[in-house]
Amino acid sequence: MSGGYYSPFAPNAQQTAKPASGSKSMGSETMNIRLTVVNGKQLKAKDLFTSDPYVIVSVGIEQRKTKTIMKNLNPTWGDSFEFYNVTPGTMATFTVMDYDKHGKDDPMGNASLVLQKLQPGHMATNELPLSTKGSICVQYTIISNPSSAKQSAGSYPQQQPGAYPPQQGYPQQQQGGYLPQQGYGQPGAYPGYPPQQPGYPQPGAYPGYPPQQGAPQKK
Repeated sequence: MSGGYYSPFAPNAQQTAKPASGSKSMGSETMNIRLTVVNGKQLKAKDLFTSDPYVIVSVGIEQRKTKTIMKNLNPTWGDSFEFYNVTPGTMATFTVMDYDKHGKDDPMGNASLVLQKLQPGHMATNELPLSTKGSICVQYTIISNPSSAKQSAGSYPQQQPGAYPPQQGYPQQQQGGYLPQQGYGQPGAYPGYPPQQPGYPQPGAYPGYPPQQGAPQKK
C-alpha cells in the first residue's frame, strides 16, 4: 500500500472548508443539518483487487466517521450525522479511506459539497465523483432545533395518571382488626362434614343397645 492519510485542509488540498460553528458572520442565518453518507460506487482498489472503505466527513472544524465496510468496492454505509449552527455556503468534505489493520490507512479519494439552505422537509441528494476513481452518494436535510429533540430523547417518559392498571390489593380488613374468626365446632363450619350434635349422646342415641340404668338408689 502507498501513502497515508492526508488532511483535506492542508495547503495543497483540493478543497478548503469553512468553519461550521463558532464563526458565523454578522447577519447570517445558521442551520442544523442531518447529513447521510449513503453508498459508494466503483471505488479504487487499494488491497488485492478490493478495499476496506470508510468515509471521514468534515463540516467546518467538525469531523465524523462512517463504519468500515470490509472488502467491498461498492459499499453501502447509510450512516447519518448531525451538524449544528452551519452557515449556508459551508463546504462539506468527504475523504474515503481504506482501512489497514497492519499499517496506515490509505486515502482512496475525496469529494466536496457546498451546503445550501433548503426548504423544510426537503432532502438534497448528490452523487459526488471522487478525485481518484468512483463516486459516493450523500444526502442532507434541515432539522429543527436539536435541544428539544435531545431533551425529549434523553428523558424518561412522564407517567400519566392512571397509566398503569390499578393493582388488586389484599382483602380489606374489617374495622377493628382481623377478620372475625369462627369458633371451633360450629355447626356447618366445615363444608362437606355433617353437623355435630352438641353434648354427649342422649339416652337412646345408639340404636340396638338397651338403655343403661343408673346406679341403684339407696333406700
